[in-house]
Amino acid sequence: MTNIDRIIETLGAAPGALCDDCISRIANVSPRQQVNALAGRLSHAKRIFRQYGLLCCDCGRIKIGNTLFEKLSGGTPASLATPSNGFQPIQPPQTAASIVIPQAAVVSPPTPTASLAQLSRNEPHIAHGVAATPRPLLPSSLVEGRPWHWEGNVQILLGQYLDREGWHIQRFADTESKEAGIDLEAVRNGRHVLFEVKGFPTTVYDHGANRGQAKITSPSSQARQWYSHAMLKMLMLLEQHPDKEIALCFPDFMTYRRLIHGTRTSLHALKVSVYLVTESGEVFAALGGLYRV
Repeated sequence: MTNIDRIIETLGAAPGALCDDCISRIANVSPRQQVNALAGRLSHAKRIFRQYGLLCCDCGRIKIGNTLFEKLSGGTPASLATPSNGFQPIQPPQTAASIVIPQAAVVSPPTPTASLAQLSRNEPHIAHGVAATPRPLLPSSLVEGRPWHWEGNVQILLGQYLDREGWHIQRFADTESKEAGIDLEAVRNGRHVLFEVKGFPTTVYDHGANRGQAKITSPSSQARQWYSHAMLKMLMLLEQHPDKEIALCFPDFMTYRRLIHGTRTSLHALKVSVYLVTESGEVFAALGGLYRV
């Protein structure tokens, strides 16, 4: 029996939704990240319904939940529709998952991009008879020695999710070297999105002469500064790229949720989307409800 078979069997026997941790324990699939990766594939293939904000029927916690699509008759049952943090739960997707970023402008279809196989080798490809620029190599794992909410790792989680959902990554900035410019650029089906990504601060310095020493500024206070930096960068991107869609991305911390909520009217008016990334690699829209990207 494969790990996918174990996950399907476990979900089939469960009376409700199960989180990744409980699936890993009950189905004996380890590490837990393996459950996350396989559940993402099963969700994309429409074999399971996967959503943040579901009540796990085993541990009783509100987390990212999973259930079989065949159990969803006539929409999300009440047992799965448990709201979290005041957000409205989403409905099961009826079509292939796609980013629901408000259209900033009508843009012409992009030049055909490389296949995933070519992307993985970082090779050039031919578009309309002309050799295209080699695509950036998307990291396959998080940077060791850094927390998952470090900006570079948040960017990797976002890029990996977009890649799984069929988006082609045209630019992936090197956060470690503090490369300036657009953090992540992705295209799909005529959509062209520029992402500004931020992390969440740690309690100690992670580089420089003070590395390992405790910071004077609290993480939540520093996160507010980083949020303001992201807002400024967003305004500059809107000015510089009026024909592109602009999106912000943050790790899922309550500080950022509050800041997003407090600026939601302005962000809606500017047609800028904001997304949250969880430690397990799920990506959700943060404006108007937790709608699956």
